[in-house]
Amino acid sequence: MGLILTVGRGDKITIGDDITATIHRIYGGKLQIRFDAPRSVQINSQTAEKDRIAAEDSLILEKANRLSPEQQRNIALNKLNRGNKNG
Repeated sequence: MGLILTVGRGDKITIGDDITATIHRIYGGKLQIRFDAPRSVQINSQTAEKDRIAAEDSLILEKANRLSPEQQRNIALNKLNRGNKNG
């Protein structure tokens, strides 16, 4: 089960004994959070935008892998030709 919090600027959230998250700023529907933790604690971030891009990249690779080498070559050549005409 997760925890949902309503927070405001300056509010602090403590995780365990040695990790503190402070609400730094709220702007444009975004929330800036400052994490204070020991150097030994790894903090990672994953955003919905990163997830969307990763899913799109995965789908593109999956589709490309279904094409024959000749089809892949033709697509690459078409892209190069379009780039040369537009640039």
